[in-house]
Amino acid sequence: MNISTLTRFEKIWTRNFISNLPQLTSMEPIRSLFGICQGKADVLVCGAGPSLILSLNDIKTYRKNLVLIAVDTALMVLWNFGIDPDLVFSVDPQVLNTKYLEGYNGNAKIVFDPTSSYHSLRLPGKFKNGFLPLLRSL
Repeated sequence: MNISTLTRFEKIWTRNFISNLPQLTSMEPIRSLFGICQGKADVLVCGAGPSLILSLNDIKTYRKNLVLIAVDTALMVLWNFGIDPDLVFSVDPQVLNTKYLEGYNGNAKIVFDPTSSYHSLRLPGKFKNGFLPLLRSL
């Protein structure tokens, strides 16, 4: 991480962390997801790049054989194509990333960072029992 990133985000990270404290206490540590890959041969991580659209049919075909991880920006592309990931990572501190989670009502487990946008952690429904990769920060 460089100095310009730190300068740009330090206030946002601090505000999100403090605002997220009430929600963080009800979340599970990411270690509770250990074993999610049992019985699956492959893991696929989906980002929101141009190749995602080209890969949707293949992902749907092989979905049952793999653990599917998506970043929040790829979630609704998958969901609108009838694909529900196992895990979604939403760790960006910016409010814009909340929009990528709106409208989702699938069964994926959502992994947040303590500094994720506090708007994301307040979305109704599925996000109340999220997972935190950095509980040691608390």
